Amino acid sequence: RVGKRQLMSISAGVLAVLQQFAELTHEATPAIPPAIRGELRGVMNHYLTHMLGHKPKMHEYLGTITSS
Repeated sequence: RVGKRQLMSISAGVLAVLQQFAELTHEATPAIPPAIRGELRGVMNHYLTHMLGHKPKMHEYLGTITSS
């Protein structure tokens, strides 16, 4: 959104997966549908960058690993 750099719109599917992770009480990881993985990765990358205050140095390298 114009002028709102810290604001993201996410789909209901991504929100549901994030809620599953928040409520996780056992060690099994919930299955993440392939259509949601890319958007979820973007949300998590944005969050991590925001929390660190800068883009992680390994960020670009890790992107190439997961693309393989």
